[in-house]
Amino acid sequence: MFDIKARTAMWLVCVAMAGAAPRASDLAEATEGYAAGDVPSGESLHVIAAGSSSAADTPFVAIVRDERTYAALRQVIMTLPELRSDFFKLHTIVAAFLGNRSAAGHDVKVTRGAEGVVRLSETASAEGLASAAAPRSPFRVVAVPMKSRTPLHSGTLRLELDRTWTKAMKIYDLKEGQFTSRGGLAGRTEQFKLQGKVQVLRLGPVITLALDLRSAPGSRRLRSIATGISDDTGSFQLARLDGGGLIGSPNGGLRATGRCSADARRLELILEPLPADVADGFEGRGTLEALLGR
Repeated sequence: MFDIKARTAMWLVCVAMAGAAPRASDLAEATEGYAAGDVPSGESLHVIAAGSSSAADTPFVAIVRDERTYAALRQVIMTLPELRSDFFKLHTIVAAFLGNRSAAGHDVKVTRGAEGVVRLSETASAEGLASAAAPRSPFRVVAVPMKSRTPLHSGTLRLELDRTWTKAMKIYDLKEGQFTSRGGLAGRTEQFKLQGKVQVLRLGPVITLALDLRSAPGSRRLRSIATGISDDTGSFQLARLDGGGLIGSPNGGLRATGRCSADARRLELILEPLPADVADGFEGRGTLEALLGR
């Protein structure tokens, strides 16, 4: 097997394929990192579904941490198995879809590298590419065992994607954004503007957002990727995303609600705090508006 893309872009989330050790040739030459906000247990990944055919026509990736989002994904990919009601207490699902491919031999490769970084890449066999087989739409879905559901730990779940997925994303550049962080022993409050971008992938009612936000002025930064559910009006919800460097530590992370305009050229997002469940913790909230850049 060989990697189709010479260059990749990195999104941080933590997983590992049982018995699969990454080779140096599999590593990204150019990468970007996004946190998903959970703490991996160090156990191996478990492949819960994989195949050469799915309902995904275009590349898509999902990071699923709740029953409701997984149920929405199963509405689109009906071959996904039913999971126990308590599954998401200690697991995160990472689902990767290549979209339509014109020949056999394509596949999704999942490996765990140094510090638990999980890498998703598209591969192809020379034999398969030379065949005249019918078009395929390969996918792979893995379960990542987690130590804890709380982001109060120092560990971070990370995911790295190659260009198969990143080039499929719609990029929204921030037009304006505001954020407030407050908490700690002194109860201090900081307010600042936001700059950066939001990248979006969709599959039916399921939506994945990758946020790269920076404070202005200052050096605070949030690089986080999360998956949620959208409706027919363009509104969507993300149940949980990492607070990153925008909020002091410890914090409970963020949830988000948002809306895309009817022509999909404008995106609005409201960020609200999740409870930290610890005395003198921090919380953050903010709003942003972004315009489609390409």
